[in-house]
Amino acid sequence: GQSISQYLVNFRIERAKEFIRNYNFTFSQISEFVGITNIYYFSKLFKQVTGETPSEYKRHVSDNKEE
Repeated sequence: GQSISQYLVNFRIERAKEFIRNYNFTFSQISEFVGITNIYYFSKLFKQVTGETPSEYKRHVSDNKEE
């Protein structure tokens, strides 16, 4: 029910979320790992898909791990 480009964006953001949750890479490194070379574009896509910036997501995940 989604275009190939939308599927690819969602896949990349899901992979980025895994990297953020499980590793201590910079957002710049993560964006390159998932195939988005522009960190600003990565942040914009991440927020569009998740509703949070990468920093907000990392903070949110970190807060939940501590509980």
